[in-house]
Amino acid sequence: MCIASNIMLLLLFSACCAYAYSNGAQLAACNTLTPLHENSTSQISRVPFTIDLDQFEVNGIYQYTPSKEYTLTISGPEDDYFKGFFVQSRLMSDDTTRVGVFAATDPNSRLSSCPKETDGVTHREEMEFKSMEMGWTAPPAGTGPIRFAFAIVHEFDEFWADQRTEMLEEGPATSKASGVTVSVLVLLLLAVLASLQF
Repeated sequence: MCIASNIMLLLLFSACCAYAYSNGAQLAACNTLTPLHENSTSQISRVPFTIDLDQFEVNGIYQYTPSKEYTLTISGPEDDYFKGFFVQSRLMSDDTTRVGVFAATDPNSRLSSCPKETDGVTHREEMEFKSMEMGWTAPPAGTGPIRFAFAIVHEFDEFWADQRTEMLEEGPATSKASGVTVSVLVLLLLAVLASLQF
């Protein structure tokens, strides 16, 4: 009876852990960005999956516009896939400080709580992804350089932990008043032209 009870508890524990791994990164991975996969270690080879930074490139450097909304994309080789991911954005000056606001725009993704719910995005369930999109709102002006920190899982025992993208400099902020100023100038110009006709 005791043996049967122990076996039942072991099965329940195994099922619980398997589910925890398959429904996204756990809280314990918030700082280390390392999947908690037993008897497995991170790959030392170059990670074949990346976060596309092309939209941030300006005159040969990467930079973000403060408070601007972006769509981030994780992708890799056309004939390959990944089964899990975890993405955050962190300060260059303090790699433990998470900045920016994430949005889980794909139904197969979810927000993580590290500690704020919008501090990162991970997968909702284990499946083969060719790519993954997510929303990201850049931090406010004065934040400084940042970079994206991420982990990618190819298979349970094959993953790349604690990866980093290139640095993104803080670019100039977009003036909210610029559009209003242009509109006022256009109206004034039209008024002047109208007065000249009479």
